[in-house]
Amino acid sequence: MTDYKIEKLQPEEFNLLIPLMKDCFGMDVNIDYFRWKYLQNPVGELIAFVAKAENDQLVAFEGLIPEKYSFFGETKIVYQSVDTMTHSQHRRKGLFQKVAFAGYEYLKQHSNLFVLGFGGKQSAPALYKFGWKSLFDVQFYFRTRQQIYLQNIFRTNSGKPYIIKPANDLNEIIPIIQLNYSKKKINKFINFELLKWKLSNPRFNYQTFGIYCDNKLKGYVIFYIQNNKIMLFDANFADEAGSCEFFLFKWLDKKVLTNKYNGIVTFSQSNIPFSKILKRKGFIVNNLGIGPLKQKLPFMVYTENDTFEKINNPELWAITPVYHDSF
Repeated sequence: MTDYKIEKLQPEEFNLLIPLMKDCFGMDVNIDYFRWKYLQNPVGELIAFVAKAENDQLVAFEGLIPEKYSFFGETKIVYQSVDTMTHSQHRRKGLFQKVAFAGYEYLKQHSNLFVLGFGGKQSAPALYKFGWKSLFDVQFYFRTRQQIYLQNIFRTNSGKPYIIKPANDLNEIIPIIQLNYSKKKINKFINFELLKWKLSNPRFNYQTFGIYCDNKLKGYVIFYIQNNKIMLFDANFADEAGSCEFFLFKWLDKKVLTNKYNGIVTFSQSNIPFSKILKRKGFIVNNLGIGPLKQKLPFMVYTENDTFEKINNPELWAITPVYHDSF
């Protein structure tokens, strides 16, 4: 029987995560990815615990990355659970629970036991057993190339004086981001440093475009291309943007048709400003339980019961890909 050691992961051991991530997710990443995600976060560095087999092989991992939130006007540091992994040859031995609770105990000792995350098909059942609770589901929203073609076939260009171009200065879009993401009682703190870090993810090539009128930014989209699809990271508009929403998404549609992409994919909590934009632009969700992008992702928290009762209301939140650790 294998004896496992539960230890706090050190930065010099990040290379041991490479084969584990390959085994669990089929992802080929190098150490730069872990350095970006775990060390360069402007809010703070990773807290992680691992299980090691007798040969010091790293066989389980639970990561917690700090995030700054506003809760009813009060700024707090919470943690997102990321990259939960157990090697395929070492499962069903309780390692997931051991490394997870090592992290929770560490946070409890530092008086900061608030962990949030997105549950998956495999992880959610175990998380519920550990005491995690679901606040609500987020769903995938998408438009296929066929939808986009049919919805644009009779549309004509307008003489509106809009210009769409790269928004190379992220400082330019921060006021619009903060305007839209600060409207809820609970929201993630997003500034230039955080957004720059998020968009420097070495796995993706993010593109940021703005729509301008009279040299004034009216809105933006952020996306990357993966598996021949546009992955929509974010889109927001100033309060006075007017028809800019229509023209910016029409421009995005043209990219799909010109490059023969399969479509556009994103996800969102329902009935929030982002999902309302998506619905206005013809995005759909798959509620059939079969077929593509049918999954619903529970947005979950692990915290004290009294804290959970205060935050257990979907109307307090507005969860989009900006909140996810790796979208």
